[in-house]
Amino acid sequence: MAFLELLNKYFILPFNGIYEYNLVNTITYGLFAFLGIYFIKYFIKHKKIKLDIIFVRNLVPYIIFGALMRSYVDKGLIEKTFFTVSPGLYLTLASLFMIGLLFGKLKELGLLSLISFLLIYGISFSIKSYLIFILVLTIFASKLLLSWTKSLNFSKISNYALTAQLFDALNTGFILLFFGGFEKHVIPRAVIDFFGTPLAFIPAKLIIIIPVIYYLNGDKSKLSKLIIISIFVLGLAQGLRNLINVL
Repeated sequence: MAFLELLNKYFILPFNGIYEYNLVNTITYGLFAFLGIYFIKYFIKHKKIKLDIIFVRNLVPYIIFGALMRSYVDKGLIEKTFFTVSPGLYLTLASLFMIGLLFGKLKELGLLSLISFLLIYGISFSIKSYLIFILVLTIFASKLLLSWTKSLNFSKISNYALTAQLFDALNTGFILLFFGGFEKHVIPRAVIDFFGTPLAFIPAKLIIIIPVIYYLNGDKSKLSKLIIISIFVLGLAQGLRNLINVL
């Protein structure tokens, strides 16, 4: 009974509420994510797949597909279910990803999934001034940041991960500042509430993510590369989802 009460309190009720994430389910989902990374690592090792820039670029259609789906859920165009929001959405994308790896059609399956989604739901977004602002800001800020991290000898994949996380941080901070709303995730929300401004999330995230990437970048194992790629995926997916929501 105690287990069912905890399940209801921290997982089921929040799913149907405004604030979907709390410290308990965030930690739980994080642990399952790391288990998933370990599983993918052994699968990649078995298939002798190279973790390089081409591999990372082939992930982009999956990321855009996931960001669009989550945004459409936010807009009420797609029903909110376990598989259309995180963590179920990531499970769906990971399953597509694994099927693509299994049949050696990672790029093709990603593009097919994205195109199929667009044909079914279409895109009704218009280009607004915010889109130009955030893209220019991201390019400018990433150039400054990467020029600084150049001394850290970051690999291309690590630079991709850092830029994606910067993109997410900038979107979160400026969207909350310009358009209002609230942060659903428990840790970013705590940072914003503590400092009293959504822009505080930008340096706070960089302070955490740069040392993490630096440590992983120094470890040349497949697991570390896979985690860096996961950091890239999460940053770009969340950033795109937030960006699409205001268009």
